[in-house]
Amino acid sequence: MVTRYTFPARANALPGARTATREACEACGCSAELTQDMVIAISEACQNIVRHAYKDMPDGEATLEIRCKDGIIEFFLEDSAPPVDQEKLKPKWPEEVKPGGLG
Repeated sequence: MVTRYTFPARANALPGARTATREACEACGCSAELTQDMVIAISEACQNIVRHAYKDMPDGEATLEIRCKDGIIEFFLEDSAPPVDQEKLKPKWPEEVKPGGLG
């Protein structure tokens, strides 16, 4: 099974990514707890694409692809935003991290 959800890089498209994730997890036989964890994780990753990768680019687009085979579920996120400047990335100490800041 393969689920593919292409969405505009806007916050109002994120519910669709959550729905696609939930439905794929359920179809793949994931537990309710794992499904909820995956919905949260994938939603956070999609939000990061919208908020950070396409920050000043209203016409951005991303694709979430979910594959399930033989009880193994895989998630792939793809966008065409400019790459992050690795020089600007700075590690944080655990005590510096706020909720929502680990996506």
